[in-house]
Amino acid sequence: MSQPSGSNSNQANVHLVELVEPWDLSRTNSLVEKLFGREQHQIVQPCLRSIVDRQNFAQYHYSETARLLKSFQQKYLTGQPLFMAIHGGDENARTAFERLMIEAGAHVTACIQAVHAVPDILASGVYLALGLNLRQDALPDKNVNIATVKDRVKSEAGCGALAALLQKVSAGEKYQHLSALSNLSKHRTVIRTSLNQDMTGTREKLHEFHLTAFKKPGKRGVKQYPSISLADLIEPEFLRLGKLVVQTGHKLNEVLELKSLT
Repeated sequence: MSQPSGSNSNQANVHLVELVEPWDLSRTNSLVEKLFGREQHQIVQPCLRSIVDRQNFAQYHYSETARLLKSFQQKYLTGQPLFMAIHGGDENARTAFERLMIEAGAHVTACIQAVHAVPDILASGVYLALGLNLRQDALPDKNVNIATVKDRVKSEAGCGALAALLQKVSAGEKYQHLSALSNLSKHRTVIRTSLNQDMTGTREKLHEFHLTAFKKPGKRGVKQYPSISLADLIEPEFLRLGKLVVQTGHKLNEVLELKSLT
């Protein structure tokens, strides 16, 4: 994940090599106002901006975990293994480690929740931009999420491709793990972050933050989620979602363009 470049209300500014053109949010807002009026535009605009904000927040929290780890490494891990830094009798090192884990844990939890929020905010943005909240059968606000919106959009004429993109948003390989982490930490138990040192000599990074293994009850019983490094969980999912956000934005603008011509 790259460093955040700051929020931009006119573009979905995700730093991905594959993407040539960002989502033109100003065009989306303009089309919404043309189709549904100024009041609807004022509802849609902050929702679309929040998609960008959440991605930038995730980038910030992720980069902070790297900064904190680098600082701790330079002070306490240049000449001794992690175990000795923690248990070797140096009170300064132990206190610094305890502080590191509190600060890193806070950033990791916030990063996971920011990434996990993107699909539902994206779904809300699409739902509102299409004016589906203005209909008599509109969903209650509390029920507007990625699962419900993709079904509603699927039934809209000319929105098949848009619905297909929304379907992909919540179907990533790591998405279920990230979703379970976020929901469990929010509603029941914060999943702790640990600092792991590679003892095999085969890993690129000697020290990594890891999310501990956990179990989560579900409709089909209890599911076991293994321990995973923060980088292995967040980086591919962030990039996958970022690409889908921009693709969805492009498709949404195409749909709105066609609606504005009829």
